[in-house]
Parts: sequence; C-alpha cells; structure tokens
Amino acid sequence: MGKPFSQITASSVGSFGDNGDKIPQWIRANGGFYSRDISEGTTHLIATKEAFKRNVEAVQQAKQHKVKIVSYEWLEDSLLSKSRRPKREGPYLLEKILKMTEKKKRAGKVAKAKKAKRAAMKRQGAMANADDLESFVEECLGVKARTEARNYHLYADQQTGLAFSATVVRPTIKAKSREKFQMQIFESNTEPHVYAAYARYSRVGKSSAELLAPPGSSLDFTLTVFTKFFTLKTGKTWDKRFDGKYPPRKTDEEGNILPAHEGWYEYEPRMGLLASFLRQTCVGGQGNASCLEPDMEQQDETRPDDSQASGLGDVLDDDADADDDIVDRGH
Repeated sequence: MGKPFSQITASSVGSFGDNGDKIPQWIRANGGFYSRDISEGTTHLIATKEAFKRNVEAVQQAKQHKVKIVSYEWLEDSLLSKSRRPKREGPYLLEKILKMTEKKKRAGKVAKAKKAKRAAMKRQGAMANADDLESFVEECLGVKARTEARNYHLYADQQTGLAFSATVVRPTIKAKSREKFQMQIFESNTEPHVYAAYARYSRVGKSSAELLAPPGSSLDFTLTVFTKFFTLKTGKTWDKRFDGKYPPRKTDEEGNILPAHEGWYEYEPRMGLLASFLRQTCVGGQGNASCLEPDMEQQDETRPDDSQASGLGDVLDDDADADDDIVDRGH
C-alpha cells in the first residue's frame, strides 16, 4: 500500500470518543506525521464541530497558519477508501459544513414561516368563507319577517316532484348517539332562477353549516356539488339512494375497514304521514300479513308542501329543533 499519508502532517482537537486516541496511530501507520502542536508545517487539523464553534486555541492557530480544518469524517473516509489516499478536503472543511448547516437551518425557518403564513391565509380564507356563509344565512335563512328570507324556496325536480333535500346519518363513538348532515338545494323566487345549496352538520353539542353552492349559482353547478357531496358522505350516487343496498365498507388508505363512526353515512328517507302511520301499524301488529310495506319512493321528501320547509327562512327554524333529534332512533 505504501505510505498514502506521507504528505500529511496532522493534529487534532476536541473529543472524538473512543477513536480519539487512535487518530495519531492511524495517521502514522499510513506514513503521515502527527503532532499535538500547530506549526507552519501542519497541513490538517482534525477538529470537532464544537471545538470549531468555540474557536479554541488550536483552531485559532490553524487559521493563522492557513491549515485545513477538517472533520473526523475526512480521516475516516480516506482510510476506508481502496487507495487509503487522503480525500479532497472540500466537502469536509468544517467552515463549509457549518455554513451549510446554518443555511439549511435558515431555510427550514423560512419554510416554517411560509407554512405558518399559508395556514394563516387559509384560516383567513375559511373566515372569509364563514363570513360569506353568514351573509348567505343572514340574507336567505334569516328571520321570516325579512323579505330576503323569502327570496328562495326549496327546489324540487319538475319531472318527479321530488325535493332536493336529504338527511344522512351515522353513529358516533358515543353509545346511542348519532351525527348527521342535512343538505338542501334552493331556487330563487325571481326569474331567471338562480340556485344555492348548503349542508348543515349536527350532533349533540355541535352544529355547523357549509355552503356547497353560493347564491346565484347555476342549476347544473348546484346539482353537481350537491350530488358529489352526497356521494362523498354515503358512498352511493344520488340516483341510487332508494335501492336499499349498502356500499362496500369504507376503508383507510391501507385497506383496513373503518369503524362505524368513521364509515359511510346512511341516507335517511323522510317519511310522509301515511308512510309513518303504516310503519307504526305494522310494528304494532307484528305477524299481521295485511301490513303494508311503505313505498320507499313515498318515504322521501316527495313534494315541498306545508309540512316541509318551503323557503330558506324555514330552514333555521327546522334546524333549531334538529339537535333534539340526534339521539339514536334505533339505527
């Protein structure tokens, strides 16, 4: 192998653990020279980051004599190479290493500050959206005495007469308790008609509203966001809500089945008076073959009449009682 370190005169400073005492041996064994003192003939000072940061006397002398101050890794990588020749010092110079460390630290702080700024902007955006929603509620869902509250009515399909109003529920982690979303589409009284859609979340002790389509939206856009929201919550398409089939169990990213309180919401048809009476009659007369099975189509909120919220002003009144209806009714 020869003497690959024959041109090296090195010294060291700092605590290197168990390897500290071996540094002189390794350098001499490979043809180099080692001295505890720094002189004009010294080529390398192997130092720890701590010693370099504290600018100890050996580091000061090395700087005066323009000695290359390198990390312990320079010696280690050199001796572990096939030729055992000294590595180029550039990547191992402690001055550069510490500058890069400081640069990365500053970059990390900048990135953290940017992230915090984005989060703040997002919160401001959320607040702005909340303000929009509050304005929407104030304008369209306010007290009935306000004329603005009568500017919209519950929208129903002209062909089927079915109102675009749905409630989806699922159990919470607490026993005998549920959470639900009520979502509705509203149509302006004035022509040309414009539309709006919202979803109201509620459970015991908490309620919130989400604007799906702002006032003035087109019908196509409003229907799209409404049906997508329904699918997102239930795992089923809007036109399949009556088929009586359950979607596959909801899973996480790794394919594990989620518990019921994290799974799909279930569509809850709103019964008409006749359907409700028939169900109660059948329950009260178990085993009676003449019991009628309520038509699922008729269980939905078929047509917006006096028994339903016909205007946006009615919605808040309905929602004021909604939280009392969240306790599980046997689902």
